[in-house]
Amino acid sequence: MVIRKNISNLTAAELSELREGFKRLYSRIDNQGFNYIAGFHGWPRQMCSHAPEYDWNGRQIAKFLPWHRMYLFHFEYLLQQALQDPNFGLPYWNWRSEQSLVEGIPSAISEAIVNNNEANSLFKSHMRFEVRNPQGGIDLINRDTVRPDPTSRRTTLRELVNNMRLRQIDLSNLYANPDFNQFGEFLRTGYHNGIHTWVGGDMGVVEFAAYDPLFWFHHCNVDRVWAIWQTINGIDTVPPHLRDVILTPYETTVRDVLNITSLNYDYSSNSSG
Repeated sequence: MVIRKNISNLTAAELSELREGFKRLYSRIDNQGFNYIAGFHGWPRQMCSHAPEYDWNGRQIAKFLPWHRMYLFHFEYLLQQALQDPNFGLPYWNWRSEQSLVEGIPSAISEAIVNNNEANSLFKSHMRFEVRNPQGGIDLINRDTVRPDPTSRRTTLRELVNNMRLRQIDLSNLYANPDFNQFGEFLRTGYHNGIHTWVGGDMGVVEFAAYDPLFWFHHCNVDRVWAIWQTINGIDTVPPHLRDVILTPYETTVRDVLNITSLNYDYSSNSSG
C-alpha cells in the first residue's frame, strides 16, 4: 500500500527522492516525460474535465474528481518507475492546515534554491510545446513556469478560508453534504479554484497549471478531501449513470477509481479532523 504523505512532514531523504523523481521526468522527451503528461490537463491536449457536462438525457456528468484521481495515479506511477521505487507516494499540500495558513506555500516547494546551491525541481518546470493560435498558425511555448512574488498577493490563505466559511463551503460543510454532485462542485469552485487563483501565475491559468510542480501537490490534497468524504458518505456514492463514463485518455471508467484501496494507495491523514 502506497502512503501519500503531507509534503511538510517528509524526511530529508523523502524530499530528496521526490525532487529526484521530478528531475528524471523533466529529462524525458517521450510520452512518459513531465511535459507530455502535464499537457493532458491544459495545452496542448486539453483532456481535462472541469465543469460538469450533460448527457442526452440531461443528466449531469461530473468527471472532475474521478478524472483528476486517475491523472494523479498515472503521474505517481511514472514517478515510481523513474525512481524504481514502487512504494513511492505523491505527497499532498494541506492548504487547509494551520501550518499552511501561517506560512503559505510550503518551503519545500516555494524555495528556488535548496541545499545551498541546488535548483529546487519543485519550484518550477520548463514548458516546451506547440499550440495552434487563433490565426491558424503554430506558436511555440518555450519558457519556465512562473509564480508571483508572495508579497504581491492581495489576500492571505486565512482570508481564503474565511471566505469559504462565509459561503458555507468550508471542509466541514463539504463533508456533511452527502450529495456527490453538490460536494464535487462546491469543492471545485471553492477550494480548488480558490487555491489556483490565490497562487496565481501559471497555476492560475488552466492551459499552464499542470506544468507548475505545485499543481500535483494541490490536486493530491483535493483527492484526499474526496477520499475523506468517501469514508464519511460511502465509496460508491456517484450517480449510477456516471459509473461507466470513460476517463479519456485512459481506458478507465469512473467506477475503476472510486476505491483508493483498490488503487493501492492511502493518505497518511485520512480523517475529517
